[in-house]
Amino acid sequence: MKSNLSIIIVTFNSYPDIKICLDSIEKYMINMDYEIVLIDNNSSDHELLSYLENLKKIKVIFSDKNLGFGRANNLAFTYTKYSNILILNPDVYFDDNSSEYIQIMTNSLKLNIGAVAPGLIKPNGLRDKNYHIEFNIIKLMWKRLTKIFNSNMPIKNESINSVETVAGAFILIKRNIFQLIKGFDERYFMHSEDLDFSFKIKSYGLKILLFDDFIFTHNVGSSSKKVRFKMLFHMYKSFIQLMYKWYVLKIFKYVCLAIFTIPLFIIELSIRLIAKNKNVSD
Repeated sequence: MKSNLSIIIVTFNSYPDIKICLDSIEKYMINMDYEIVLIDNNSSDHELLSYLENLKKIKVIFSDKNLGFGRANNLAFTYTKYSNILILNPDVYFDDNSSEYIQIMTNSLKLNIGAVAPGLIKPNGLRDKNYHIEFNIIKLMWKRLTKIFNSNMPIKNESINSVETVAGAFILIKRNIFQLIKGFDERYFMHSEDLDFSFKIKSYGLKILLFDDFIFTHNVGSSSKKVRFKMLFHMYKSFIQLMYKWYVLKIFKYVCLAIFTIPLFIIELSIRLIAKNKNVSD
């Protein structure tokens, strides 16, 4: 049975990657009904804009401002029609195995499976770690800082695993699950929205699967490299937002519960003890 797929792509000065991406999809996506909904985040690259304006089989939306990654994906989602949704970066390329991989991953989206993702590999042959098996803030920051000095650290092949998070470069999800979690949190402009997206899926008791043997090429950060320092700022800003939403607010909630619950418990217990003693004396 053929699967159906709505592919959502957000571009921002993403030429020529988006051309390579779309050409590879057209060439290798066989035996599948699919559509592509592309939204451009107010790019300034005239070559890209000219290319997008001449696309015939693709639904292209031109935004008059940069909406950020999450908000743009949410907008594009409203134009999709199929039950399977693929969130895809414009710098991810398909090959002759991709159609089969997507069929298998799509078929795995059942019951308690919230989303799936494949393994990603950089053009230089090194693995691009697009997941966290266990999300640990300290380990994450340590890896981020050590990566500055050694960007070619080896990555273990994990095969198929249930993971904690997957990256926004490639996320396959059911339409009803996307609607259930209300898509991406639009308060993140760039970075960490995929972590938040994963956390929301997990909060409903759903699993996220990684098919790490299913390899797609990812020309990592091809757009963000053009505005490197701005993206670095947004990365740390979004990370702080993520920590505040999922950790600080939870801690604050429990502290507030303790502040109000314990005194009320002590007051009622004291009243009960006083009443009990009074009854005994009478």
